[in-house]
Amino acid sequence: MKLFISENDNFTVTVFAYEDNGAIEATTDKSQINKNDIKDYKTIKFTFKHASYASSRAITEKSQSIDENGIMRWDAVAFQNNMVMELLAGWDIKDEQGNEVPFTPSNLSDISPSLIRAAVGGALLKIKI
Repeated sequence: MKLFISENDNFTVTVFAYEDNGAIEATTDKSQINKNDIKDYKTIKFTFKHASYASSRAITEKSQSIDENGIMRWDAVAFQNNMVMELLAGWDIKDEQGNEVPFTPSNLSDISPSLIRAAVGGALLKIKI
């Protein structure tokens, strides 16, 4: 049993992306694709690092704030962003011509938010923060 997290401890989350009324949607649950009889979808694998105590603490600390009344607030958008910035290590996205799209800050900024939400949701099913 391995008790310490190393830099190479990764896992993948499979996301199924599809178009619904002109909007990009995504899920980690393939039964949703089958149930809705979606024929045209892309399968994307997102690679995440396992959370160490340090990364877990950084994610949670950066995701909370104190409001003007001194009440601590949890920011779900910040949490999602912090998960991505701390733990997302790569993807296997291909463009329309079949070329690999590199995992870069610029490409990350341009990706559909539904893909990131699905990937982070899938990651949270596999790790504890």
